[in-house]
Amino acid sequence: MLLRNDTPRFLQTTSQAVLIDFLQMPVPKKAMQRETRFANMITEGKDFMGRFHHIFFCAFCAFLRPTKQPFSCGRHLTGMKPSFIMKLSLQFFSPRRAFAALFFAALLPLAVHAGTPLICNPYAIGNAKSLPGGDWKGTDQSYDRTNLVRDTLALLTPDTPVIVRMETLRRAAIYATANLRGWAKGATYTSTDRELAFGLLEKLEARIAEATDQTRALALFDLGFFTETLRQTNLDPKLNGYQLLLKVAELRPNDPDVQFALALASAWPKRKEYAAHVAQASAGAKPGTLLAANLQSHVQH
Repeated sequence: MLLRNDTPRFLQTTSQAVLIDFLQMPVPKKAMQRETRFANMITEGKDFMGRFHHIFFCAFCAFLRPTKQPFSCGRHLTGMKPSFIMKLSLQFFSPRRAFAALFFAALLPLAVHAGTPLICNPYAIGNAKSLPGGDWKGTDQSYDRTNLVRDTLALLTPDTPVIVRMETLRRAAIYATANLRGWAKGATYTSTDRELAFGLLEKLEARIAEATDQTRALALFDLGFFTETLRQTNLDPKLNGYQLLLKVAELRPNDPDVQFALALASAWPKRKEYAAHVAQASAGAKPGTLLAANLQSHVQH
């Protein structure tokens, strides 16, 4: 509801002092323009003065809302300005709730990261070559995805760093699913989406059989990471790339980049191994590296 230009008036003049509760009086209501958001996005808290869990956040928002309509954690919370939240608090909430909203608004920019961990947040890769990037989740919506399989395989060379591979495969998952078509309300993935996604998956699997001892770990990594990323697009929730990534860690036991990938793959839903993966990745992250930069932006500390 949007309350605008409301000018309450008395039905008749009065000489007595009266108290008017503007927050409770009935007023005309105007529907706000609403935008469809992703149904399966998550909201996760970042450590500061203790840890805000996304369940706590949902409960908090449910407490603030004046109606019984469910609150969706899929909204772009990090894009909301504190001043906007303050304005809403004064229009919709009681003084007690308004105070709570003001307090939360001050903390919101630090507290909230929205999105599935392998999809919504691009990885920093510097000037490394990858699939076309852009403003929408780091991808270019005009990219011709008929070239996706060919372009992706060409970029995943033995010399491509692990984190650059991760960003290439993240973009590939978005392109294969037509910019996450299935996340829109009431939408489903098409046969073309599935053909592209599983076609690339089959090509990555075929490369494992062709790999040498030196390239096998990276080929297995590509298959595992793309599989897990596809799972988070909700194309097929039964996919499981985490187990494949564990095999990569056995082949490359001292690779902190692989541990970083495992940390993200174990973050949603959170596995008990998550903290151990983060610790191993952090221990091996050298200052100024891509790993150090991406740990800062993607992992709770």
